[in-house]
Amino acid sequence: SLFFLLFFFFIFLCFYFFFLLCFFFFKQKTAYEISACLVGSEMCIRDRDVLPYRYYFDEGIGHTYYNLAMTASLPSINSFISTIHPSVMEFYDAVGIGRGTWTNAGGDGLQELLSARYIVSDIEQPDAAYISTFTNDNGQEMYYYENERALPIGFAYDTYMTKSQFEQIDPQLRALTMLTTLVVDDADEEQVSSCLKKYTYEEYGGITMDRLEEVLGARRKESSESFTQGKNYFISEIHASGDRYAFFSVPYDECWRATVNGESREVININGLMAVRIDAGDNTIRFDYVYTPLKPVSYTHLRAHETGRNLVCRLLLEKKKKKDTKTQKKNKKQVKTTES
Repeated sequence: SLFFLLFFFFIFLCFYFFFLLCFFFFKQKTAYEISACLVGSEMCIRDRDVLPYRYYFDEGIGHTYYNLAMTASLPSINSFISTIHPSVMEFYDAVGIGRGTWTNAGGDGLQELLSARYIVSDIEQPDAAYISTFTNDNGQEMYYYENERALPIGFAYDTYMTKSQFEQIDPQLRALTMLTTLVVDDADEEQVSSCLKKYTYEEYGGITMDRLEEVLGARRKESSESFTQGKNYFISEIHASGDRYAFFSVPYDECWRATVNGESREVININGLMAVRIDAGDNTIRFDYVYTPLKPVSYTHLRAHETGRNLVCRLLLEKKKKKDTKTQKKNKKQVKTTES
């Protein structure tokens, strides 16, 4: 019996090492291994320093390649990862395409809205300016293009629309709508209306795809003229012809702090992204991410932040408070009865 055990153990080891050899010699190249095809080699597509623009890796390449941007330290609008900021999911839900494990391509106008100027694809893109062709380590031919219509990160608006109005619009037109006018939460309307005019179809016309070039031209006139970034900050310079709100396609977070020409300004949430009020003339806009240490909270409150079901958890907390109040009143009654 010992002989048979040793024999089967030997067979197991043989198969184990065989599979290891197959894995290392015949497996598909990983994103880490082929990222050198993009940066720092003779097939280099561009420097990493492309901000205030980003890359877009076309869906046709396959989701495996979505993370090439991360491994090559390239700013990109898409990735194949689920551990993302909740504000990113809020944005993709708002434009009607959702965001699960990977980033969906979206409709016309989305790449321009998110500043995706450089495109990597395995199919020809007739609407984009051709830059070069290269072959990766898997023997796959790639095309490198420039989307000259893309806006830089940071551009201004002179009109606004409320979120409740925005949600009535066809999802196919929502990216274009966000290019056309600033979409604000209904609760922020009073604040924003002191600076911007409300967008109406009667005054400004309908939102249709044939107006895309017109809309992009309007946004480009008041957009980032310079852009720098560091570990936890970025700075944009925008010249505006009047008081405006500048929009930045950066995930909103309560830890962001903004100043305009050295003056503190409130950051507002725009469908999961950010905007801040700017003045007529030259504006130096600085965003700093100021980490706020966690504070002790009740378990119910903590669940509200973890699950995103704030309303449900808030109701639970309020119900608990009401119950506690009733219990206190009941106890007071009992004390009075005892005393009497």
